[in-house]
Amino acid sequence: MIDYRGLADGDPGGTLQDAFNIMETATVSEAEDRSFNYTQIANQAGFGVATELQAVVTMLVGANQFPAWVNSALESEGINVNDPQVSGAVTSLVAAGLSQESADAILALRYVENKVYPRIKIGYLANARQKRIDGEI
Repeated sequence: MIDYRGLADGDPGGTLQDAFNIMETATVSEAEDRSFNYTQIANQAGFGVATELQAVVTMLVGANQFPAWVNSALESEGINVNDPQVSGAVTSLVAAGLSQESADAILALRYVENKVYPRIKIGYLANARQKRIDGEI
């Protein structure tokens, strides 16, 4: 079912083509449960971020100041960066030597860009405009 009311409400105005172009590319950033290991962090946030994280975690695990399972998880299946405990742990690593930039880059991995109007077609927008004019929505 096409949400003509939603399309009409989101219509920025202007020419049909201009409005369509804006709406077709509109995105919203949303946090999702996403797990990353060292390799995936290197690919997504940068090699330096992953290397710095690994050095800090390894140092803390060796000093019995951080759970060893975290390093194991980071080497294999990864950690869920959207989990509140994990994000708190990443933030706490700044005091142990992880740069704030690296912590921010790791925590940013939980966000994905989703289209606001994923199935929009120019004809749907034209119909939504007409329905609004006709008082149907």
